[in-house]
Amino acid sequence: MRIGAMRIAPMLLLALAACDRPENRRIQVLIGAALDGVSGPSVVIVEDGKFRAVGPQTHVPIPPDSVKVDTSGYRLRGPSIAAGAEATLELVDANGRVTRRMQAGQWR
Repeated sequence: MRIGAMRIAPMLLLALAACDRPENRRIQVLIGAALDGVSGPSVVIVEDGKFRAVGPQTHVPIPPDSVKVDTSGYRLRGPSIAAGAEATLELVDANGRVTRRMQAGQWR
């Protein structure tokens, strides 16, 4: 059975769109959030479901091929936001409301 190009094109576009979503990329960088123990805006690099680097924006180099997520104006809260730990955190707004959650490197 032969599938026409008109049927394959929409499926291919959906597959490509899913691959391009930030949560499906390998390295994500959260930039600008307040984080306990970090002076000034922070940078948190998440790779393969783990925190790879955590620190002040002025000291942590940002990989050029990463997905950058602007978290300015938010606070990051989690059980252990440290290099090597599982990437689990909450993004909290100025009113203390959780706006997004990350579990093992995936946004929920």
